[in-house]
Amino acid sequence: MSRDFLSPALPLQLEAHMFSDEEFRRVLFDASPDCILLLDEDGRVLSVNEACLRLMQAMSSTEVAGLVWLDRWPPAARENVSKALSAARGGATVRFEESRLATGEEILWNVCVAPIRARQTGAIRLLCICRDVTDARRAERQSEESEAWLQVGCAVAGLTLARVDYKKDAVSLSAEAARLFGLGEVPVAVPRDVLHRLFHPDDAGAIMDAISHALDPSGPGWFEMDHRIIRPSGEMRWVRVRKQVVFDGEGGERRPSHATLAAFDVTKEQATEETLQKSEEFLRAILDSLPHHVAVIGSDGKIVAVNKPWERFARMQGGAYAHVAPGVDYLATARAAASDGDLYARGAIEGIYAVMSGRSEGFVLEYPCHAPDREQWFEMHVARLSGPPAALVLSHTDITDRRRNEQKRREAEERLRKSDRNKDEFIATLAHELRNPLSPLRSGLQFLRRAEPGDPRVARMQEIMERQVVHLVRLVDDLIDVSRISRGKLELKKELVDLADILKQAIGDVRALTEAKNLTVQVSGLDEALPAECDPVRVSQMFVNLLDNAIKYTDAGGTVGVAAERDGGQVCVAISDSGVGISSQMLPQIFDLFTQGEGSPKHGRAGLGIGLSLVRKLVELHGGSVEAQSDGEGRGARFLVRLPLSLGAPERESKGEAAPRMGGKGRRALLIDDNRDAVDTLAVALKSLGFEVDVAYSGAEGLARAAALRPGLVLLDLGMPIMDGYQTARALRAQPGGAEIEIVALTGWGEEETRRRVKEAGFDGHLIKPARIEDIAALFMK
Repeated sequence: MSRDFLSPALPLQLEAHMFSDEEFRRVLFDASPDCILLLDEDGRVLSVNEACLRLMQAMSSTEVAGLVWLDRWPPAARENVSKALSAARGGATVRFEESRLATGEEILWNVCVAPIRARQTGAIRLLCICRDVTDARRAERQSEESEAWLQVGCAVAGLTLARVDYKKDAVSLSAEAARLFGLGEVPVAVPRDVLHRLFHPDDAGAIMDAISHALDPSGPGWFEMDHRIIRPSGEMRWVRVRKQVVFDGEGGERRPSHATLAAFDVTKEQATEETLQKSEEFLRAILDSLPHHVAVIGSDGKIVAVNKPWERFARMQGGAYAHVAPGVDYLATARAAASDGDLYARGAIEGIYAVMSGRSEGFVLEYPCHAPDREQWFEMHVARLSGPPAALVLSHTDITDRRRNEQKRREAEERLRKSDRNKDEFIATLAHELRNPLSPLRSGLQFLRRAEPGDPRVARMQEIMERQVVHLVRLVDDLIDVSRISRGKLELKKELVDLADILKQAIGDVRALTEAKNLTVQVSGLDEALPAECDPVRVSQMFVNLLDNAIKYTDAGGTVGVAAERDGGQVCVAISDSGVGISSQMLPQIFDLFTQGEGSPKHGRAGLGIGLSLVRKLVELHGGSVEAQSDGEGRGARFLVRLPLSLGAPERESKGEAAPRMGGKGRRALLIDDNRDAVDTLAVALKSLGFEVDVAYSGAEGLARAAALRPGLVLLDLGMPIMDGYQTARALRAQPGGAEIEIVALTGWGEEETRRRVKEAGFDGHLIKPARIEDIAALFMK
């Protein structure tokens, strides 16, 4: 609580005779507009002045005498009042503010309580002076709210305010103005020259001239200017300053008194204006950098402007620029071309007028513009502008590459559709080709079931069935190899071999087919060695495929030729036939996947369409090439295979080497496969050769049989349910004596990933179904 309401010479000492009510009322009470009360030490009213009587609506002091002053206050204010009374009894003068109801309304009082002590008796009275400050506080709040609203409004508008006092040569800045000029965050007063020193050196002269003009007593005293300032931090800002000067005096005595100054930060606006000022050059640079040919056309049809690419292209067309330069009537030129029969020009005129009239928002036209040395296509875009001096923007884009790519895409789509058709034909053909060998196999089995022992036809039937099985295996192998090559999974196992020997072997492999059709095989050039670094299995496969193709399309009694000839560092192998030949339309596509030769009723369907594709891929993997030739339908065909030769000389095969012996005693074997027919058939075949064989139809059964029989050899299928071949192999190895067992995978899976897993699982070998009985028998004899 404050003590500054009365004089600090407290407590106030008064003479005893001053306790006269009449004198108090006359000297102190009645003369004061404040509400004054005299209380005894207990806080009871002894006397009040006229102002207090009016407030309390009493006629005289007698009516209010003896009232407890504390009770006259609302409960919420009594704590402060009580503390003030206690402090005054202790000799302190106390000031506080509290509100209470008076005459029906709430009034805020500024109260001072001071002790009065008699000199002689020491008696204490409490003097209470209450001043109504309700209006003053209300005015203060309104002023503060007005100031706050002003500050908010200025902040929202980006406005900063300052007052210039020319008599004191000083400037008072609001907080926003101080921030704008970099002079702090709170209101501040600075000499005028502090602001003058912030003027940008390049603008200072013009600013001072404008200030001098505004301070001229004969003028309106108005100042408005956009200029730059350099803040004390070194940052440059643009400000828009508006100032109104107020003058004192009249006539010759008129002098500037003060001014109100408003300033805005217009740095962003200035940056935008600078950008706009440079927009023409900027847009020109952009247009000139575009690959499109752009022209702006006026509402009268004349060219207003063109970019550099438009101009360069026109000049390259042998003087055409004179017809499409600025100032030329572009529409008249187009109409002239249309009248000469140019359909594209006619379409352009119609589209341009539609856009210009507002019937269309835009127009696009593709048209040719063929130069003498090349073919070109362009795409015209027309767009309407909103106002003068231009009406349209025309752009021409070179789409020659796009048109070519679209043509290539259409051709690719056609090839894809053709490939899809070929695939469908391939699937149908595959079903046919698989049924072809299956039919004689089924017939042969039925015959063997009914044949009498010693029937001489049995051997012939077995020969046919074996040939059909070989054919089936070859079909499946070709399918698998094409898939591997397309996925980049086929690996060549190259070694130094004699291509002449491989060709002889291939001829032997198809001998049964040539004999069945009574074909003559003419061979030349295989007497000398043809050394090459290649994969002998794959090279044999591609030569067999070519021979099989020649045999298929040659009538009975015809001729198949095999000729080899050195050609520098290469060998050229020609495989020819006297068959149906190849049409000129089919010849370029003969090596495409799923492309089938043109069969006839005499030759049946034309094959799977993968054999020749596989040949080409295998030849290319060996660094060679293959070419098909034919003089037309009915005049035979010729396939030329070129392969690189090596300098080394491979060992020629021994002519007198005996064929490997089959049958006889060998290691006891266990066959494990969930395909009962396959494993039972193989067991019967091996037993017929004199081998000891047991079978199991699951991994678990195989483990039990192996533990009981202790076989030396296990042939194990991989794709069994519950416990597959990999798990079974690991379990076999874990059994007592399992490390000595030779475990060979016998499976239809032959990919490189399968081979890797087989090796990791501990297998000793890997045979692909259907394996040759000779290869399986060889395992027994190790």
